[in-house]
Amino acid sequence: MTRITGSHPNARGKKPPKVLTSSIMTKAGRTGRAATGVAAVALATCAVLAGITGSAEATTGPPRTTAQVTAPHALTSVPSRTEVTATSAYNSNNVKTIAKDCPAGLRVVGTGYFIKAAAEPAVEVTSLVATPAAAPTSVQVRAVEVQPFAGKWEVIVKAVCGDVATTVSTARTAFNSVNTKTKSAGCSGSRVIGTGYFIREPMTRTPVVGSIGMSPALSAVTVSASEAFPTAANWSLTALAICSPDLGQTLVTATEPPPADSDFQETVDAACQGNTETTGAGFDTNALGNVVVSTLNPAPLVAETIANEDQTYAPNWTLESEGICA
Repeated sequence: MTRITGSHPNARGKKPPKVLTSSIMTKAGRTGRAATGVAAVALATCAVLAGITGSAEATTGPPRTTAQVTAPHALTSVPSRTEVTATSAYNSNNVKTIAKDCPAGLRVVGTGYFIKAAAEPAVEVTSLVATPAAAPTSVQVRAVEVQPFAGKWEVIVKAVCGDVATTVSTARTAFNSVNTKTKSAGCSGSRVIGTGYFIREPMTRTPVVGSIGMSPALSAVTVSASEAFPTAANWSLTALAICSPDLGQTLVTATEPPPADSDFQETVDAACQGNTETTGAGFDTNALGNVVVSTLNPAPLVAETIANEDQTYAPNWTLESEGICA
């Protein structure tokens, strides 16, 4: 099995992962509400893409760098598994968007991102979208400063690709000023292999995604978000599930070991076992609206999550990382 080598895209200033008391287990907890009102694939995709282009206040120029790792991953059940990335410009724009296509003939099976900066900024990824829904071949990311600051930063989008017949299922909340929203998107007649979401917030930057969870049977994705600084502005949350035929994928989780603490930053890796590799990833910060995830990385061996507080936050919080292995 070939692995990625070289420095991690978010290695600078990264806090080392904690030693986990239980690094892998079967998910047996939070499932979220059952997916209801899933929109037709084509219509949902149009709505998501319209939100991406319509709500950005500023965007970067052309991608600064791209990278691709193509290898014969003989021990994974995802044929032609490939990871590709693209990096935005490194500047002080408060909103950035970036996209990366899969190599020709491959579809998106998983999504991820990294925020890089000289210091740990409060930057929230408000859009992590695999598109088009009927046969996703590209991943789009939009990142926004929760609190505007003068420092420079960049966002890296990651697409995990494979020769798999994937589609995207979506479900959206109401567009209103409720502070916390949760929505589930389900895979009918197929199984979840990757995750995503989209926040439509034309008048506020404050909604922060606090969890992306998968049901134990990998039939649905549940996303929760809450405003860091509640306002009267309307916003909505769309949950995305990347669906595939049954490849024998399983769900693994890892939680930082006790005792709970209020450290500014946490890193947790959930490891795949046996002849499997990561496709999709999720997390739970257990601190809705107060902690942002700066890295969501479905790497070949692990699903890595790095999270940090978006403001001074005294209560204890515990980070959980989730991975889909196939």
